[in-house]
Amino acid sequence: MNQDLRTSLNLTPKSPFDFSDGFSMEFEAQFRNGDGYFGFVYRVIADDKYNLDLVANLNTQKTAFWLVSKDSILTGFTWDELGGENYEDWLKIKLEVNPFSNIVSLIINDVRKNGSLNIPQNSLSQTNVFFGAHKTPHFVSTDVAPMKVRDIHFKNFSNQSLAYWKLERHRHNQVYDEIASMVAEVKNPNWDIDSHVNWKEVFDLSVSNKLGTAINYEESKLFVITRDELLTYDMNNSTVIRNFFEGGSPYDCRLNSFVYDQKQNVIISYAFDYGEPSILDLRTMKWSITADTCDLPKYWHHNRVYKDNVIYTFAGYGLYTFRNDLKKLNIEDQKWTTIHDSPHISPRYLSSLGSTDDGEVFIFGGYGSKSGGQHLDPHYYYDLNKVNLQTGEVEKYWDKTRQYSHHFVPVASMVPTEHGDGFYTLIYDNSKFETSLSLAKINFENSDFKIFSDSIPYFFRDIESWSDLYYFENKQRLVALITTEDQVTVSELAYPPLLPLDTFQKLPSRGLSFSDKFIPSLLLFLFILICLVLYFLIKKYWLKQKIVEENKIEKEILEPIFVRPKRSAIFFLGGFQAFDKEGKNLTAEFTPTLRQLFLIIYFYSSNNDKGVSSSKLNELIWPDKSDSSAKNNRNVNISKLRLVLEKIGDVRIDNDASYWKITIGEGVYDDFQELQRLIIDIQSETSHFKVGKLINMLAIGELCPNIQTEWMDCFKVKFSNLAIDTLFQFVHQNVVSETDLALRLSIAEAILIHDILNEDAIKLKCQVLFQMGKKAMAIQAFEKFSKEYERMIGAPLHMKLSGVYK
Repeated sequence: MNQDLRTSLNLTPKSPFDFSDGFSMEFEAQFRNGDGYFGFVYRVIADDKYNLDLVANLNTQKTAFWLVSKDSILTGFTWDELGGENYEDWLKIKLEVNPFSNIVSLIINDVRKNGSLNIPQNSLSQTNVFFGAHKTPHFVSTDVAPMKVRDIHFKNFSNQSLAYWKLERHRHNQVYDEIASMVAEVKNPNWDIDSHVNWKEVFDLSVSNKLGTAINYEESKLFVITRDELLTYDMNNSTVIRNFFEGGSPYDCRLNSFVYDQKQNVIISYAFDYGEPSILDLRTMKWSITADTCDLPKYWHHNRVYKDNVIYTFAGYGLYTFRNDLKKLNIEDQKWTTIHDSPHISPRYLSSLGSTDDGEVFIFGGYGSKSGGQHLDPHYYYDLNKVNLQTGEVEKYWDKTRQYSHHFVPVASMVPTEHGDGFYTLIYDNSKFETSLSLAKINFENSDFKIFSDSIPYFFRDIESWSDLYYFENKQRLVALITTEDQVTVSELAYPPLLPLDTFQKLPSRGLSFSDKFIPSLLLFLFILICLVLYFLIKKYWLKQKIVEENKIEKEILEPIFVRPKRSAIFFLGGFQAFDKEGKNLTAEFTPTLRQLFLIIYFYSSNNDKGVSSSKLNELIWPDKSDSSAKNNRNVNISKLRLVLEKIGDVRIDNDASYWKITIGEGVYDDFQELQRLIIDIQSETSHFKVGKLINMLAIGELCPNIQTEWMDCFKVKFSNLAIDTLFQFVHQNVVSETDLALRLSIAEAILIHDILNEDAIKLKCQVLFQMGKKAMAIQAFEKFSKEYERMIGAPLHMKLSGVYK
């Protein structure tokens, strides 16, 4: 890996520890196998002269861990002394430094080894501690052991806690200890908790003659079935095994009509035109029959579930017709039967299905029409139904059809939430080829809808594409599967999923020392006396001030409380702009190609640690050029872009293993990063000023509104969701008081900038205007919203003004 991108954790960026009376440091570490083997775990540096280093050399039968001071090895451990190599377990590691006895101890998994301490006691009063890479003078190192670290705990020899970093939630590139709120700084971090926020692609394979897929949940395996062979992707070790069929064949229907039977260890291929399935024995790699060819499919994108040797299917599309029949195939009887054509669930395809343990399934959403005809009012469905698989009885939970402002369809399956109050599924816009999958959480009872911020690119070609969502309990992972033509892609997200705000560490409360708490009695008495006098003197003033504040509700929009600097600055809100170190506007120097190149690398870099691949850049900017021509164009334009960025300031474009990444230095203002940091700060410490500043920033406008490209949509949606969720959080959690009408009005208007059809926002705006006594303005705003809603949705607004404010 590029050494500039290696991880560094500095526990003493502000000031060193005073460890002159000795200390212990304990933590847990997990080491990765096959991702390099050698490097520093930590370095304890005293007085910039002396060091205590834990160094790992994992791929050896000899010493795997050394405790080193200067050029001397004080002690060490082999893997055998720790019970053998185990890259899955967390090792408990402890360092004890006793300057009085001049003994240093290294304890790993309760096994203790001692060495001689050669650091003067007074030097320990200036102790700095680093994990991973660092560039301290005289002790520079970029060799980092492949590891994870958590729960770093410092104590004195009285066993009193001095500092404790959990290393779980974090604040941008900082993390605070839980005892004294001491800040540690991190560079190039890879936080475990972020795996609950960001999808990670783990498998991408081109497969010829692909027919479909099946899942082995217990062993975490994905089967990809082709005409001639079976590919087995093992999610535990990321390996792929190919096995050619030894006899027979599956149905060549291209309907992804396969299920896996865990008890029998077989894959079942079914076709709607035939009752007899073709069954693959995974021990012999033989199919039970040589399957016939399929007729023209009638059930594209149908839903399926396999229970007790029976395959149940619902809905589908074919021959210009949407379907709503619930069918079942008994594997033993080899006969299809129709349970019902439900009049309660309109014909559709692209719906989502989730099963329960009591023989029932939930069916959500899809695209279809009431008559089933593709030509007769096809539209999106947003309803939830529960179906009894034995009787076909349908219970409708709710129906929000034609009520959502943004259209979407779900993937084939849904996953129950951790509390059982709803379900997760992936949703996407099937009207676009270059779309994206976003995770959604939907409540069973009241249709509450939450969309998570990260998304997965998805190239949708209708019947040539298929996507699904699975939950692997043994791995605690949500897995997204995408198949498009001959491509198979798998992405993972740690379970349960989180929003970015859930990963932000709130600033821990600092406990007061004894001296902080102690106030002499005389001073306390005088303080109370002064407070009483001041209370009576200024009581009248505050009463008058309250009246003045209440009269301020006439003011609808907050006055600007910040100005974006225009020196060494990049603006994304309200439109892309760039300024050099002298304040000159450089926006015109970004040609369309340079601007697109910069924005792609910037936003992909903000979305993940790697940035964007060269192949992705070629695909998005130079799709019609050959690889060599695209590479030449890319290199030329990267060089041009670097020249422009140098005028702005410390803006770097780095390349690592064919991935491009942009880093904005501290001396360059970036309103997108400023807004994200502001949201983090508000989560830990809310103030009227910060809330007002955030609202004013969001009121500037949308994210790069003039950039209308498919790839940009997912970043805009992610940003808008974060902005809207944060603003509504201020309202729902009473961060902004119900009496602060001006601020609540500003919140509503800021939300409407980022979602012009947000019904909750117009409701809030009208309520505030009514409270201000501005009924005419409320009516005018509601009527304008209603007209825009009907123009864009094609249906009248279901909400009435009389129900907005009572």
